[in-house]
Amino acid sequence: MYIKYPQAEELLKSYPKLKSYLKNLQIELERLYHEGKNDNIDPDDILYSLAIGNRIMSDMPHAMPSPGDKMTNVIRAKDRIISEEIRKLMQNILTIGEVVEKTTSALTCLTTQERRIIELKYFEDMPWKDILRETDNCIGILQGKRIRRSAVEKILPLLRIKPEQLEFCIERMRENA
Repeated sequence: MYIKYPQAEELLKSYPKLKSYLKNLQIELERLYHEGKNDNIDPDDILYSLAIGNRIMSDMPHAMPSPGDKMTNVIRAKDRIISEEIRKLMQNILTIGEVVEKTTSALTCLTTQERRIIELKYFEDMPWKDILRETDNCIGILQGKRIRRSAVEKILPLLRIKPEQLEFCIERMRENA
């Protein structure tokens, strides 16, 4: 089961932000991969937290742990935490990337007029009178709305996006807005 017309409209409204969010995730993954950290997780902080623990919770004096199995376990734990962060980031990129690519591909089947109306209506959120002025056509609002509806219906079978995928994308954007 794939998204229906109202969900396709929601997707089109979110499309520019979704593309930008995807690019930011890709940049974050690249940095995380190359540096081993991101804004949320600093490997040194993880090591410190795992090795030292929370000093505030105890009045007992703390000494640095001696090298050996404990430090090896701490380093493994740090690597596991970073690997989980990378895995989550990659899952976000794969799902959002698939939705963005399918949408981009589906939009290529539209005529120049249909595409321009979709861009102005959904991507730029213009009112109809401005859309009609921008498209330099001698069409009225009703004709413009028919063209828009026809364009959305034309791309709908090409999108092949599941409602769960769209909801995943929208949720991730809301969480990180």
